[in-house]
Amino acid sequence: MVALSRSSAVGGDVEMIRPLKSLAFKAVMQPQELAQIAQQPALFFRLWSIKEAVVKAADCAGLSRLLDVQIDAAQATARFDGQDWYLKQLALDPAYSLSLASSLPVTDVSLTALRIEMLDDTAVSAAN
Repeated sequence: MVALSRSSAVGGDVEMIRPLKSLAFKAVMQPQELAQIAQQPALFFRLWSIKEAVVKAADCAGLSRLLDVQIDAAQATARFDGQDWYLKQLALDPAYSLSLASSLPVTDVSLTALRIEMLDDTAVSAAN
């Protein structure tokens, strides 16, 4: 997944929803998030993809920073390192959670599916 914007910092993440087999994620979730996940395990993937999108938008590295992302689902925002981030969930396939985070409110999203065969040699070289 690639997220691009001309006017704001953006980040995105996509997670396949599957049965939870490990509890290793406890270190990066807030207590209230863990309580919600206990009631609704699939929510984990939405929270995880939001946290990843925010950390990527903020240009930070490391899973340890996910704990610092505070999500306000009702307002579709998150707070990270003193900055507010605007969130957008995309429902492309019920088997996946896809989240976008932006430093400005998300008003319009355009999706384009690309397959590697569609890229010419110039685009592939630029990516490397």
